Amino acid sequence: MNISSEKGVITLTMTSPRAIRDAWDVVSDTSRINELLFGLPPVDVRAIEADKITAAVKVAGMTVEFDEHPWAYEAPHRYSSLRVFSSSPLERLEARCELVEAGPSSTSVSYRVAITTKSGPVGWAAEKIIV
Repeated sequence: MNISSEKGVITLTMTSPRAIRDAWDVVSDTSRINELLFGLPPVDVRAIEADKITAAVKVAGMTVEFDEHPWAYEAPHRYSSLRVFSSSPLERLEARCELVEAGPSSTSVSYRVAITTKSGPVGWAAEKIIV
């Protein structure tokens, strides 16, 4: 696995020893990915509306609330999501996962997370810690 980071963007790339459909089954389980890659617990869904879900998750002892907008899926090739935070040093988080068939039983996987922090000292500190 390769991990690269530049201002506000973290990219993980790897080759999976699985066919694209089997790799999709793993990476599209986003709750499991959040737990494995970022150590995040499952989110607590607080409200469901037509254009967003309001949810919260506890991170480092702090409850972080956000609106999650509808996901875009194109199975088994890609998905993307957008979270806009209301109580957090983060302003928004955009995630995108892309899969490309690398052979009959291997898949290239790229996972990109773009983070925007809020202005001010807390947002500045969060940016230094996260990215």
